[in-house]
Amino acid sequence: MKYIEYYPQVLREALEIQILSRIFDSYLGRLNEDTEALSREFYISTATEIGISIWEKALNIRPENPDIEARRLVIRSLLFKDRISLRTRLDVLIGENKYSVIPNSPECYIYFYFLYELYGVKDIIIDMLEKVLPLNLNYDIGFNGTFEFGDTEESNDEIKGFADAAGSIGGYLGLDY
Repeated sequence: MKYIEYYPQVLREALEIQILSRIFDSYLGRLNEDTEALSREFYISTATEIGISIWEKALNIRPENPDIEARRLVIRSLLFKDRISLRTRLDVLIGENKYSVIPNSPECYIYFYFLYELYGVKDIIIDMLEKVLPLNLNYDIGFNGTFEFGDTEESNDEIKGFADAAGSIGGYLGLDY
């Protein structure tokens, strides 16, 4: 709504009121934009350098990577810790539909395929997988055909029988079969 619309019809025709209304409209428009920009800084997914820096100070993080997406991943991983499943953790850290997971339960193996745009945060993803996956579960990750091998054991020997407390193969990882 324009500021001039708050005036009675008689005053709307005065040149001074029209000029003042345009000035107020300009200031109010910028104030609204600044308010929206400030509110975006409070959410990790929409924060710019300023908001990410505030989150890092609050969590006592010293940024090691200048990439803002990598810094977002570090903040999210600290906030969510171990309270969520692997699939939920991946959704939160890198976004939905940016990866696929192909479990091979009998072989205790999981294949992860990520969009190439995430290659810059590969080390953060690998670090998260190493912390989350059980020691007897091997994995491969790929970035649009560029494959990196990683495993959570000393050898690639086939290990059978991994199950969670409920007896479900790979169950607590939150994987859908």
